[in-house]
Amino acid sequence: MIARLYVKPGDAVIIGDPAWFQMFGRFALQGARLVGMPYTPDGPDLDALETLVGTWRPKMLIINSVLHNPTGTSLTGSQAYRILQLAQQYDFIVVEDDVYGDLCPTNFPATRLASLDQLKRVIFLGSFSKTLAANRAWAMSRRLWTWRRRSPIRRCWSA
Repeated sequence: MIARLYVKPGDAVIIGDPAWFQMFGRFALQGARLVGMPYTPDGPDLDALETLVGTWRPKMLIINSVLHNPTGTSLTGSQAYRILQLAQQYDFIVVEDDVYGDLCPTNFPATRLASLDQLKRVIFLGSFSKTLAANRAWAMSRRLWTWRRRSPIRRCWSA
């Protein structure tokens, strides 16, 4: 849905590398130019991200802010702030994929991009699929919600 609404053929989309493999295919089907953002043991390589956004001028960045799949890293406050600074400077949307957020321990320091940004540049994605996947019926289906200020997402529900 996000790819269909926001990405046009030829648009650059930065995705964490490594990342969930189906994410790459979905955006490639929309004609996006996929650009991998490397990870360090501490999370996304923000120096590499700055180089990538300067070079590719992406339409969006897709990132797990909490419990990144497959590295398990989570953004610190300073990392999240830097990502939002780059989004503002280079004018791209951040898609915060928080499908693992409910698996995070309650005392774990987890910074959400959407809370810092107040949904100005961030599209927040959440899901019940991971927390309820132990139930086979839920594991066979996907439940997703999105939050975005002044968003065209409503158009998609009736389409």
